[in-house]
Amino acid sequence: MRNIEKSPQYDLYRLTKNLYLNKEKIVPENADMRCVKSTIINRAYYSSYSLASEWLDFYFDFQIKSPRKFKNNRPFVSGHIQVLKALFKYEKKDANFYLGRLKDLRTKADYHLESKISDNEVNDALVYMKRIFNDLKFGD
Repeated sequence: MRNIEKSPQYDLYRLTKNLYLNKEKIVPENADMRCVKSTIINRAYYSSYSLASEWLDFYFDFQIKSPRKFKNNRPFVSGHIQVLKALFKYEKKDANFYLGRLKDLRTKADYHLESKISDNEVNDALVYMKRIFNDLKFGD
């Protein structure tokens, strides 16, 4: 079996935790905490999303379909939605739920730059990431 702790996804998980633990120290001069908070949320989402994709591939040979694969007027489905549907199909409903919540936080952090990000939202992102990593383990 594969050890998740030796994967690039786990490296990103550790980096995200370190960003969170050191967020007060790394805020750029003359900037507010929003830039660091949004980075933490973004990294939490992408580490979880890439882990979920890798987990699905490892156990079920799941591959995200590129836009070119959607033919005959079938509407394009984003990789995120494809992963969510696959997690649900393979009865990983908790990982599905938390990845969806992380995506909502990431959308706010990355696309709604005028909105404030609360400490609770950053904390939630870390909790969701940890729950996804606990749910999607490689091995026993």
